[in-house]
Amino acid sequence: MKQILSICALTAALCFAADEPPAFTPAKNVSHGVVCELPRTEPFRYFAWPPIARQDDGTLVVAASGYRKSHVCPWGRTVICKSKDNGATWTMPQIIN
Repeated sequence: MKQILSICALTAALCFAADEPPAFTPAKNVSHGVVCELPRTEPFRYFAWPPIARQDDGTLVVAASGYRKSHVCPWGRTVICKSKDNGATWTMPQIIN
């Protein structure tokens, strides 16, 4: 545990050691769209907290707490959706947890 705390302290020190914050370059040509939409008749169609990442091969991956009835729902499952065409199309949600 002591080693983990030391690594965290070192990481924090390195992050704040610079005189100026790192440069931020906003994404260009960003569009918004739907990753997954289930029929309105589906009771567990709510997906929450969807971070997105790009893998080394260019695949976009969205992870979310899905198949929920509402924002606060104890039955959510961790799901991922992938896109190999820069977000134009997505896989159906795959339950990973």
